[in-house]
Amino acid sequence: MKKRWMLLSLASVILAGCQHKPRNPQDPYENFNRAMFAFNQDVDHLLARPATKVYDTIVPPPMRRGVHNVFTNIDSVYSFPNDLLQGKVRYALLDAMRFLTNATLGIGGLFDTASALGMPKHYNDLGMTLAYYSKEKKSPYLMIPLLGPSTFRDGLGRLGNVVMNPMTYSNDDFLPWIYIGVDALDQRSQVMDMNRVIDEAFDPYIAVRNAYLQHRNAVIRRNEKDLTPKDQRKHGFDLKPLKAKIKSS
Repeated sequence: MKKRWMLLSLASVILAGCQHKPRNPQDPYENFNRAMFAFNQDVDHLLARPATKVYDTIVPPPMRRGVHNVFTNIDSVYSFPNDLLQGKVRYALLDAMRFLTNATLGIGGLFDTASALGMPKHYNDLGMTLAYYSKEKKSPYLMIPLLGPSTFRDGLGRLGNVVMNPMTYSNDDFLPWIYIGVDALDQRSQVMDMNRVIDEAFDPYIAVRNAYLQHRNAVIRRNEKDLTPKDQRKHGFDLKPLKAKIKSS
């Protein structure tokens, strides 16, 4: 599960952008954020959208799904240490097993074999860990140049993801840039269907901001709750049948 506001329903974006609402208390730096949003929109229209259209045209859908699966599997690299930092051992085991299963049986993560074996997708990051130990669960909204919507706390979390990403320590001069480029194309490809909805919103800035904050605040609230043993089995966290499936495969 990647980042984020990408998986929001289009309905929430439409409702958020239907009319200009009063200043959001979680957006104290709205003037700066609006300027960065306008800059990002210009870059998106001039570069990101055309490049993504070419990517979607020349790369077959099965290959695009495979690329997306690879980056989704890499998310487990971020999730595992944050699970441990939050004391969620079951999630840590799940994320470690998902990563290893997809990296091996899934041929480097091209195929989501782990989900087929009963290991549900799960995502965690440093921003969620910082929120987990913070009294204030909401953080001021921040529109980051080129990277898009975030919060101050999630921005710090992204720096943590950079530290944990193996590509950061690559000796190759070009591989990290290839990784960043393909990752950006994959992420933009996932939300191409939202272009028209955002563009036609009464205030696109508010539509994106409210959609992101609604989604991110909900993710942080869910992360605060520990699953009971019954819920863990219901959602695939019982490792006994999981081990049996792996042995029989």
